[in-house]
Amino acid sequence: MRHSIRFILLFIASASLLCIGCRRVNNVVWSKYASIPPEGWDPVNVIPFFPWPEDSVNNPSDRYSLLLSVRFSILSNPAPLHLAIHQEDEEGRMKSDTIILTLSPPEETPVGKGSYVVYETVDTIDTGIPLRAGYCVELQSLSVPENTRGIMDIGLILSEDNNENKETLFKKIQNFRL
Repeated sequence: MRHSIRFILLFIASASLLCIGCRRVNNVVWSKYASIPPEGWDPVNVIPFFPWPEDSVNNPSDRYSLLLSVRFSILSNPAPLHLAIHQEDEEGRMKSDTIILTLSPPEETPVGKGSYVVYETVDTIDTGIPLRAGYCVELQSLSVPENTRGIMDIGLILSEDNNENKETLFKKIQNFRL
């Protein structure tokens, strides 16, 4: 009798862990970050990303939003980040743009224990993206390395477009602090 109760409890716990581990948070299907050296990001170093949901089956009609995330320390007072963004796929479709991203702490300063003075700024690069084979996004700094000191990580977030949750997703990501 004891063994069957233990078996049932173990089965329920295992099933719960599997369900929790496979859920999607805020429609984010992929994210990846690259570290930036403490001396700054040299414009010669182009950072490639290959956004593709790894553990899912994609419907060809699904559309995605691509978000840029920058984690930085306010202690070094980084300047606005000037970036070149280049998107392409195996079929030769290309799209390039330049942006200026202001890196400033949120209006509400975090309080309490554990404040490490690390902030994150998130901005939307593109929306309505269909995923195609060989999709690649390259980020290149257009700033001198001295102006990028204090940037710790730069990354991309791929989220499934969902018009009803779009605004709350962006707000949640933008308000996220480490």
